[in-house]
Amino acid sequence: MNTHLIKQNWPRIFAYASFSVTTGAVIYVFTHSFFQYVAFGGIITFLTYLGYAIVFGNMSYLVARRFDAKTLYLEQFPYVLGILLVLPTMIFIIFTPQAGVPVIQQPILFFVMLAASLIGTFFGIRKGLRIRNHQLDRIRRGADLDS
Repeated sequence: MNTHLIKQNWPRIFAYASFSVTTGAVIYVFTHSFFQYVAFGGIITFLTYLGYAIVFGNMSYLVARRFDAKTLYLEQFPYVLGILLVLPTMIFIIFTPQAGVPVIQQPILFFVMLAASLIGTFFGIRKGLRIRNHQLDRIRRGADLDS
């Protein structure tokens, strides 16, 4: 990878990385009261896992789609953003035992959140690349019409 391309995209990389970390912290703040349901077992635990999978999957999809639609290079960087999205919530769960997640179930919850985030990132990258290619095609057709 050309270091000039990374330097050229550094402000965008920093903005999206800080957005991902901040959003991960905000998700924890607004949903920390639901972590207690992980300990209930059965369908309630499954629905809690599903809820967090939907939230992290959708947020990482949105971030990856927008990032790849706006940049010409670094198509795989949104995977880092997906990890950064989940990281604050994981850290808060580990260091705040009052969150209510039993230690035995923390790895399962972490896996669910991380897997959902990476799956959402995968589909967001695909959609972002389609959007970007469509925009570039429109620009090329417009340039062809002008000449």
